Amino acid sequence: MFTNLFFLGTTKLEKIEHIFTIQILFFIALDFLIYLFYKKYLRKDLIKEVDIIEEYLNSNERYLKEYLDRERWSASLLEIIERWQNKNIEKLAREKRVLQQILASIDSSVSLFDENFNLIVRNENLNFLFKKEKGYYFELFRDNEIKEIIQKFVQRKKDKKYDIYIKNLSKYLEVGIKYLKESKRYLLTIKDITHNRAVLEVQKKFISNAGHELKTPLTNIKGYLIALDDVSEERKAEFISIIKNNVDRLENIVSDFLNITKIESSNIINAEWIKTERLETELEEILQQKIAENKAKLEYSFNLLNEEKKLYVDFDKILLILKNLVENSILYRGENTPEIKISIIETRSRYKFSVKDNGIGIPNDKFEKIFERFYRVDKARTSNKAGTGLGLAIVKEIVERYNGKVEVTSKENEGTIFTFTVLK
Repeated sequence: MFTNLFFLGTTKLEKIEHIFTIQILFFIALDFLIYLFYKKYLRKDLIKEVDIIEEYLNSNERYLKEYLDRERWSASLLEIIERWQNKNIEKLAREKRVLQQILASIDSSVSLFDENFNLIVRNENLNFLFKKEKGYYFELFRDNEIKEIIQKFVQRKKDKKYDIYIKNLSKYLEVGIKYLKESKRYLLTIKDITHNRAVLEVQKKFISNAGHELKTPLTNIKGYLIALDDVSEERKAEFISIIKNNVDRLENIVSDFLNITKIESSNIINAEWIKTERLETELEEILQQKIAENKAKLEYSFNLLNEEKKLYVDFDKILLILKNLVENSILYRGENTPEIKISIIETRSRYKFSVKDNGIGIPNDKFEKIFERFYRVDKARTSNKAGTGLGLAIVKEIVERYNGKVEVTSKENEGTIFTFTVLK
């Protein structure tokens, strides 16, 4: 009985295995038939459909619409592609705008060109160097100096920077070239450094003049100190007075150096309401010694819009301007007793200051030069009474930073009037 059951169970298992085997073979055959059908019919139809779409895309828009009306799946596919394309085009457009803004913000001329000197891209800066916008790169430049630099670089393929002077433009340029190995292109940058060169020259001139200005009184002091040991008692007071004058001059020079440095390092205007009485008092306190020694007379005239006689100005800067102008009036008085009139007129938008004296005056052809640093009309560098030559330069510097203007009118031996305006 158990034997019969065993053989019966074995027979059922074999049947089940047989059925599974048949099913597996069936699905394998079905997959193979589907593959053959796709390869022979569907694949060709899909390729044909793609070709038709491409043909319609390149043809009249009306025919494309007719085709898409018939083939809705193709229309859906094209919509997906179009959305993807528009998204990428917008991204590229944004990146292009950013690149253009970056190029435009650079204060140098930036150009990219290939090995055949064809221009690829260039910003709009320093257009005075170029003739055209596009074309063969060498044809763009007006000057041969830049062309020669580019030719030398292309031969060597080394990153270089050159400083050159363009004579017909009266400009100094910094030319830099970089070879981009991966793209085999050249990046050229040209920067106008004329202003930097001018500033450097001013600094050199300032240092040279400053050294001369300091050396003169120091030499005088040293010489008279040595001579004090051998001089008679009657002349010692005279020598000490000369030494004192030179010490005062040194103090003035250092003070003017500090003032002009402070002005150049700051553009801040610290305006506040001040009374004219304070301006008068502090101005006379600063110049007390010079006023007393020269018996100078100061007269004030105020025409203001408020009854409180107040000004809304940067007190320290206005005080420094008036101090320098009044001090000049005292120093260059000639044989006259200094008589100086200071007036202030207020309008709705500005204050107009003027300082008038009865001194030796200034020749007409010197009006512009007197505002240069270290310039003095009499060239009296060794004079103990002469100023540092920085007073009027300081005046002009402050007034211009105040967005104002300084003017001078004068006649020789009849006096001078300095007028300056500052915004409220």
